[in-house]
Amino acid sequence: MDLNSKHSCDFSYHNITRSQISIDKYNGESKRINIPKKIFGQEVVEIGSKYGI
Repeated sequence: MDLNSKHSCDFSYHNITRSQISIDKYNGESKRINIPKKIFGQEVVEIGSKYGI
């Protein structure tokens, strides 16, 4: 795992800037999910290539 990666609920993500993040992976089991607009106050601006795998 990348040392800069973080986890929040069912998502793994990393910082792009101090206020923006990229979701790297969905770790949950649900077939239907909602992409959060923010995680811990940081705006989600990108979904990485591992999303949903």
